[in-house]
Amino acid sequence: MAAETLPALLAERAQHSPKGVALRQKRHGIWQEITWSDHLANVRTIAQGLARLGVRPRDVVALIGEHRAEWLASELAIQAAGGIAAPLFADATPSELDNMLRLCEARFAIVEGQEQVDKLLESRDRLPSLERVVYWDPRGMRPYTDPWLRPLWDVTGQPPPVTRVSRSARAMEGQPASAAGGAAPSASAAATVPVVEADLSSLRAGAVAEIIFSPGAGGAVRAARLTHANLVSAARAMVAAEGLNANSEYVSFAPNAWIGDRAFATAAALVAGFTVNLPEDAETVLQDIQEIGPRLVVASPHLWQRLETTLRTRIAGSGRLRRALCRGVTGESGGPRLPRPLAELLIRRPLRDHVGLLHARQAYSTGASLPNETVRFYRAIGVPLKQLYLLTAAAGPTAVGENNMGRALPGVTMRLAADGEVLVQGPGVAGAHPGDTASANLPDGWLSTGDLGSMAGDGTLTLLDRVTNVARLVDGTRVVPAEIERRLVASPYIQYAIVLAADRPYPAALVAIDGSVVGAWAEQKGTSVTTYRELSQLPDVQDLVRQAVQHANAELPAGQRVQRFAILDRELSADDGELTRLRTVRRTTVASRWSDVVNTLYGGGSSPTAGPRIVAMGREPATVT
Repeated sequence: MAAETLPALLAERAQHSPKGVALRQKRHGIWQEITWSDHLANVRTIAQGLARLGVRPRDVVALIGEHRAEWLASELAIQAAGGIAAPLFADATPSELDNMLRLCEARFAIVEGQEQVDKLLESRDRLPSLERVVYWDPRGMRPYTDPWLRPLWDVTGQPPPVTRVSRSARAMEGQPASAAGGAAPSASAAATVPVVEADLSSLRAGAVAEIIFSPGAGGAVRAARLTHANLVSAARAMVAAEGLNANSEYVSFAPNAWIGDRAFATAAALVAGFTVNLPEDAETVLQDIQEIGPRLVVASPHLWQRLETTLRTRIAGSGRLRRALCRGVTGESGGPRLPRPLAELLIRRPLRDHVGLLHARQAYSTGASLPNETVRFYRAIGVPLKQLYLLTAAAGPTAVGENNMGRALPGVTMRLAADGEVLVQGPGVAGAHPGDTASANLPDGWLSTGDLGSMAGDGTLTLLDRVTNVARLVDGTRVVPAEIERRLVASPYIQYAIVLAADRPYPAALVAIDGSVVGAWAEQKGTSVTTYRELSQLPDVQDLVRQAVQHANAELPAGQRVQRFAILDRELSADDGELTRLRTVRRTTVASRWSDVVNTLYGGGSSPTAGPRIVAMGREPATVT
């Protein structure tokens, strides 16, 4: 009988492939491997420690930290002890953590180290239900003597995780495998809480495994209680439909609390048996991806566009012949067409290798649709990029297809409500939502997604925008902001665009430039600036953005073209609530913060003497007021 819970899948994987590599963690510049048998041993050891600490079935244990083997082992250990894991965003502010911890009613928290401990200590008086905090990284923790805090090695009776050496490193040093963290717990330790070991196979598939929070792009943070059955069924559908297997190397770098990472780094990895690679830190992610060369890549549109910009910059800096050959490969005008094998050898392969995509066999963009030019670029260089429709309340993977279009995965049914909202039904759909999201499920079991779409006769879904974002101009013209924004951010110089239209005479836009790309462009022109604000207000930069807007307008009907725009004079920030923790825009917050600029965009008030300038579009060069 196939395993139906996440810990049971781990036990099954360890039994069938004990020496296979489950995790690969980079520490101090060295990749260290953890086998499936070692991973299971670590999970059991932590689960026993949590049971001794007082974690009981259905207790919620928050989990906060970066991409570490201890994080993944703790996630499964919480579940093995009968608890519910609640991954929270590691970069969340103390107030954001307060909100999420209260919403999920966490009794315990397992965190990485000092940074997260300090946040929880700041909020301690507001979190009476949080009984104990466990941390795994001891750096900087020596002065902390509060009994509310416990190191993980004290809970488990094992050495500090940061001092453990991987099996591969021990082999190089000539040490026995039992000398460090990969060893199974001692007989006395295992005997202390024997129920945990039995529970690996006796946990119920219908038990809640995780509470996953959504990014909250619309404002309020939302969450879903996902059972083992939800997560396992969604993962199996994805694995079967897309052919994922034990060779599908995956690099886990998106936020741990995001459903996309949980769906792949935990559920799909256990189902398919592929290795999960964990970067050293956020600053080394791109380098680490290059070193691993993953076969499976799941990333946000922002990252795909960032990598595209990196490659196009590399092309632009190459010699004249190579630039011409690249134009031919990517289908742009003016480039010679090489025979496919020669194009692969000279252009396609080196470009993929430069950003770590040489071996990519399954590549997915999640969230907002990518510009068509970006998708065509990746496919031209040999990256089979697809759009993956992920839903927190449906345990992740729901549909997959071409850019903003997709077909439902096996077992999933989709239909449209009368207003065009996408409704989803399937075994991955959560049955419970903490807090204010109880209305997400309709009475007949369909999930109300909040997404606007259209559907072809063969069931192919095209995603358009959020239902609440769709607007009408004063003359009744219907405007789908996401369609315009997708064309605007196709420019490498525009990082974010917020289109305004509701009850307005014409569409306008707030634009946030990509400071690094535009800064490099300005330097090439001999212009030196020291701040983002200075850069955003340069006349040349305003004209650069105007050209990008003109290009986007050329693809739009007359009534939906952007007539005026303003370049924001500072970067948008997640800490200020303008972006979600997944770096998607909170449009209402941004429009409110720059309400004076919005008012001026539509002729109200005087032109600002400082801050964002209003640029009016027209057939002639833009006028700046």
